[in-house]
Amino acid sequence: MRFLLVLTLCGCQPVSGSGTVRVGGDVDAVRIDVESGDVTVFTWDEPVVEVEHTDRGPAGAAWTTHRVREGTLELEGGCRMLAPCRTDLVVYVPRGLPVDVSSGDGAVTVDGVTDLQVVLGDGRLTVNAPGGSIRARVGWGDARVDLTRTPERVSLDLAGGDVDVSLPSGVYDLDVAAFGGEDVRGLEAGPGPLVHIGTRAGIARVRARIPDALP
Repeated sequence: MRFLLVLTLCGCQPVSGSGTVRVGGDVDAVRIDVESGDVTVFTWDEPVVEVEHTDRGPAGAAWTTHRVREGTLELEGGCRMLAPCRTDLVVYVPRGLPVDVSSGDGAVTVDGVTDLQVVLGDGRLTVNAPGGSIRARVGWGDARVDLTRTPERVSLDLAGGDVDVSLPSGVYDLDVAAFGGEDVRGLEAGPGPLVHIGTRAGIARVRARIPDALP
């Protein structure tokens, strides 16, 4: 399954390098910062962080680095030359680890992270998680968030793009504003977890999710 996921992240540029890094030890948070490229984050039950990177562009143009500083694993990717290049990352983190993602452009997909912060310049954001705290700012692009449990808070700000958020039914402190209109269904407004959704050029849809079917 992992092999197929890596293939789907391929862009139009040729691969100039790739590799896998595993980092264990005293890591209590992960910070990812790439100039350009797709970032995919999964949670797993292993006690280590695994990073699969694929560099695209002229040979030697794209670079990736990693280091642990004060308990935070810092993953970075960029370009040494003016020629276009990108770094695609697939990262597996232990459950419960906070994750901070910054990307200039590209798709950001996060699954299972309950303490997440994202800053995305241009691209699509997709988040699937069992509740927690989800905070994101997107310059231009759509965002979709699906939470299976009541979150601590959700804060999404987009300069331009549509937002689709699915939450368990319940009472929330709803703060939803969208230039293209708001569509809130199946949720009650009142004292509860903050749900802040804002887009200056798009539609915001916030709805009670349909529970998964029982086996």
